[in-house]
Amino acid sequence: MLSEYRELLKASQFMTFVLIQALVMGCMFSYIIGSPFVLMEVHGIAPGAFGYFFGANAMGVMVAGQLNRALLKRFTPVEILGKALWLPFFGGTLLVIDAHLSASSLWLVLPGFFIAVCSVGFVNPNASALAMADQGRRAGKASAILNGAIFAGGMLAGLLLNLCYTGTTAPVAWLIYFQRIAGGVCRPSPLSLAFHVRNPDTAAFRVLPTRPSSRTAPSR
Repeated sequence: MLSEYRELLKASQFMTFVLIQALVMGCMFSYIIGSPFVLMEVHGIAPGAFGYFFGANAMGVMVAGQLNRALLKRFTPVEILGKALWLPFFGGTLLVIDAHLSASSLWLVLPGFFIAVCSVGFVNPNASALAMADQGRRAGKASAILNGAIFAGGMLAGLLLNLCYTGTTAPVAWLIYFQRIAGGVCRPSPLSLAFHVRNPDTAAFRVLPTRPSSRTAPSR
């Protein structure tokens, strides 16, 4: 059993997608932990109103997930994942710009949070599918490593936010930004991308049309 865990941990392609998902979920946990302070303490939003902003971002994740489902009819998960990893970068950039202003602005904070959080709806399903593809009898162990890495990313994000607390928006902004940079470093290599794009017969990398094909009437 331990040998199979070692094999999975040494599998560079599997660990690439595991690390990507862990880092993006680290962004998500950074938002969950840091947004109450940023919005309620820094910007003075009432606790009752905070729920509306939090709910809007949650709705964004659900919409992104449905949009991802539609995009899978035309693109592979690797292609979508490569583009989706730019979303936390753009969101983190807005937050970093805001952190260096003399006064924080909701016009930068709210779009920054929304864009970074919405990336979860694109990254999670595709990174999970790619990580679990062709695992076969090791699927249970692969799933354990994947989910363990996700929660480890969230735990590390919470720890870093507490250690770097400054009473400003800067720790949340920079943590989301740097996790995106790390995710970009871990993104699939061009060789891996070319392999998956050129092998559409693998079910894990291409969603086949669900519309039943037309049948020709048997000749008499």
